Amino acid sequence: MKLFIPIGSFYPDTSGGPSLSLYWLAKALTKHGVSITVLTTDRGITPDIQPNKWQDTDFGRVQYVRTLKNDLPFTLLLKAIGQIRKQDTIYLTSFFYPLSFLLAWYIVWFTSKKIIWGPRGEASPQALQFSSKRKQVVLALIRRLKHRIVFHATSAAEVEDIKQLLGDCEVVYIPNGVELSEPVTSTAHTNLLFLGRIHPIKGIDRLVSALSLSKHFSTSSHKLLIAGYAQQGYDQVLKQQIKDLNLEAKVEFIGKVNSPKKEQVLASSYCLILPSLSENFGVVIAEALIQGTPCIASKGTPWEELENYQAGMHVSNDPQSLAQAIDSLLEQPPVLYNDMRQNAHRLAEQVLDIQNYIPDWHKLLRKSYDLLHSL
Repeated sequence: MKLFIPIGSFYPDTSGGPSLSLYWLAKALTKHGVSITVLTTDRGITPDIQPNKWQDTDFGRVQYVRTLKNDLPFTLLLKAIGQIRKQDTIYLTSFFYPLSFLLAWYIVWFTSKKIIWGPRGEASPQALQFSSKRKQVVLALIRRLKHRIVFHATSAAEVEDIKQLLGDCEVVYIPNGVELSEPVTSTAHTNLLFLGRIHPIKGIDRLVSALSLSKHFSTSSHKLLIAGYAQQGYDQVLKQQIKDLNLEAKVEFIGKVNSPKKEQVLASSYCLILPSLSENFGVVIAEALIQGTPCIASKGTPWEELENYQAGMHVSNDPQSLAQAIDSLLEQPPVLYNDMRQNAHRLAEQVLDIQNYIPDWHKLLRKSYDLLHSL
């Protein structure tokens, strides 16, 4: 079985959740006999990677295409079209990334290949609030193609979002999994952490407001570290809010962090906070749990298991609720806090291991393969 993944960014770039979660998936499927081909841009690559050259890796065959404008990777599009006829199934991410919907149209109209399409959170009502007019045009086009597509949801809520958005269509639910690794050794556990895109959908302004309401944060030794790259000028909005609330000494922007620094930052944090309006998964929560770091996740994320495993809290993302969750964590006696760290890693091991979901992927890809080769 051959699976082709054309995508805007991919590991070692970890600026977006799909670039990491699909890397873990590709690596696991390769070990289980699936032939993986990845075409992506050169965004975030390391100096040892040579662009525009095919490379054989432990996650399949990959090429990082030199790209001047990531939003419209024309060369990548042409190379992807050249690959499609060699593959059995194509996995697309993002409804609104030009590469994805242009390839979807090409595949439907000019080939008999099968498409699996994961919107990766873009089908949620909260995500659709941004650039809504442009998105409605794209969605109208996708509705005309949906009979040829299997849509991939990574949470039960995303299944409903896709069906609500597109109507009658085929949706398969397979959660994201993670590649388990040994946690980084750290005894610091000093700061609260937000890690991810600095974008309005992440609700960071609500977290900043929560810090001003917290009974313990201002008098504690903890800071909030905000790690990630900014979009839509949201960082400037946050910096003004931080200044207005007199939190400048307690909040620090540390920029984008990649591995191995990212794992070190996660491991040394007291907790990770993800106050998003909406997430289909929130891969950064999984990354934190691997490091044994407790998490506070909003109810816009599918992380109810944090409460079940006593590895963190799943709360509303209004400032008052976030403030109460922060205070509850800061009040934890050391023994109970250490238990939470052990529970966090246990949750990663028992629920998130990518190996748990490989049989579901094999079943889906086999079905696609059999349908294609029966034509």
